[in-house]
This record gives sequence, structure tokens and C-alpha cells, in this order.
Amino acid sequence: MIIWLNGAYGVGKKQVAYELQRRLNGATLYDLTKVGTLLNEQLPQELRLANDEDYPEWRQWNLHLLQAISLNTQGPIIVPQTLTNETYLHEIIGGLRAADITVHHFNLTATPENIGKRLKQQGNLNNAFTLSHLKSDQKTIAPENFDQEIDTNEITVTETANLIAQACSLRIKPPIKNPLLQSAIQWGTAITQQFHH
Repeated sequence: MIIWLNGAYGVGKKQVAYELQRRLNGATLYDLTKVGTLLNEQLPQELRLANDEDYPEWRQWNLHLLQAISLNTQGPIIVPQTLTNETYLHEIIGGLRAADITVHHFNLTATPENIGKRLKQQGNLNNAFTLSHLKSDQKTIAPENFDQEIDTNEITVTETANLIAQACSLRIKPPIKNPLLQSAIQWGTAITQQFHH
């Protein structure tokens, strides 16, 4: 089973993904951007593309890797990745489903104001990468491409993870009751994301 978290950059996909990984037995967190990093490191400058998703290899390799992991492991695979191009979305997610792999595709949403607040709390609002994606990722794809849309404006990361696990009929471990510890974990995730970019 694959749990795909789509949504605008800064909406909190990775925060939710880490929360799910921590609370679902045997869960794997899969980062599609690692393949993009490999391509950009290996290709000469004149062959590099601005958007990793535009590489046919990025889409094909991630599809093959996700298929291999899915067919050889038992636990859920969590994929936090924005896809705004419907052709690419159907190529990857459609390819997984064609291989009889269950994919639960969620779209996490929030207002631009709330996304801006979250990025500011992470100290990441002035980053050029962040700002460019905050604008471009507001483009939406047709709702029928998602199994469920989750409005995160008024709910926490913990509550979002609970909703996703419930929708996937998965038993999830109880959340951390200490709010300070929970905040520390989410802060650590935010810091990790900054260094990743």
C-alpha cells in the first residue's frame, strides 16, 4: 500500500509523513527527490532541467523503485510529493495501480496565508526556492485525481495523520501526549527540510 500526500509546497506533507511513519508499524518513507538529486549531480549542465519531474527518467525510476518496494515489503509506503502535472501524475500513480498496487492519494490543502505562517515558523519564508514553489504549487489539478482532500487549516499534524490512517483502514499508534515533545519532533522535521533544500 502506498499513501501519497500531495499538496502545495509548505502545506505540511513531510510533517504528516514523518508522523505517519513514526506511528504506523513497518512504514517506509520514500523521498522521490533523491532521484532528482542523482540526475542533477550526474548530468552535464546543458542537460539539466529546472523541474525534476520533467525528466522522463525521474518518473520512470521512481515508478520502478516504488513498485519494487511495494511488491517486496509488507508495511505502508508514505510518499510526500507534490504533483501538479496530471500527465505525470497518471504516469506514476496510474502505473502503480496498473501493477495492482493500492495507492491512497490525498491532497492536503491550506490557505496561502496559513502556508505562509507555517513557513515563517520554520524560518523558511525568504528562501527563493520556497517562494517560487509557494506560487507555482497553488495551481490545482482536478479533484477527481484524489481519493480524498484534507483541509489542514484548522487541524494539527497529529489529527491529519489520524484522518489518513482511518481512511486507509490502518491501525495507528497513539500520538505523543506531551505537547512539548511533539513540537520538538515537528521542529526537527522542519529543520531537516530546510537543509534538504
